[in-house]
Amino acid sequence: MYPFFRAIFFEVIGLWSAVQIWNNLKTGIIDTGRGWRMERDTNPAGFWLYTLFNVLFVAFAIAVLLNAIGLIADPFPVVNRWLRFDFR
Repeated sequence: MYPFFRAIFFEVIGLWSAVQIWNNLKTGIIDTGRGWRMERDTNPAGFWLYTLFNVLFVAFAIAVLLNAIGLIADPFPVVNRWLRFDFR
């Protein structure tokens, strides 16, 4: 049951991230709500980099879901090799 709880957690955050991507692309403005704003016209590189990180997080959430239902291997060791973090 542990992979399913982990999948639920990441799917909720991934869904929230996907909604934020949709709103950011629709308006062209990233607003964090903490006084930080980025517009697509004035800072296109930062806007697309921020969007890319959100897309990568959604992809990771999909990988965690596929792992929970048994279609792929655990994505955490792969991320650990790429980023050299210790997830233990």
